[in-house]
Amino acid sequence: MDRVDPIAQWRPASKAILRRIAIVTALTALGLQLPAGLAQAFSETPYNEMLRLGSGWSLLATAGLVGVFAIEDLAAWRRRRREVWQLTASALIYDGPEGHGQVALSDIKTLRKQWLSRVVVTLQNGQSVVIRDLAHPAEVVAQIQAAQTAL
Repeated sequence: MDRVDPIAQWRPASKAILRRIAIVTALTALGLQLPAGLAQAFSETPYNEMLRLGSGWSLLATAGLVGVFAIEDLAAWRRRRREVWQLTASALIYDGPEGHGQVALSDIKTLRKQWLSRVVVTLQNGQSVVIRDLAHPAEVVAQIQAAQTAL
């Protein structure tokens, strides 16, 4: 296969993974600590002492979960950081630790931005491919659509 100069090229961005870790951390802490805080604020006197004792353990459990989530996300990013997505005039090409793949632009049915850093590419045959950890996924969608239009 002949090598063609890419129109655009994307790699997983550390900014995207750090943003994801911050959001997951905030949502996890809020989800686990808000009920305990509300229960403590609106509880009757007999249960107040137990809630105060439990809130320390709740903070420790929350910190542990947040730490595990952050470590998992960082490990996943380390595995994906060598991935390269290239857009040529006729194809979307993947090169990474999992191998090499290529999709013709004419085989792409839909493109959509998902979450904060992903682009989901749906193919004519119903399969989906996810481009993860992008710093600017809306720009990636626009670039691929422009290349499709130019076909």
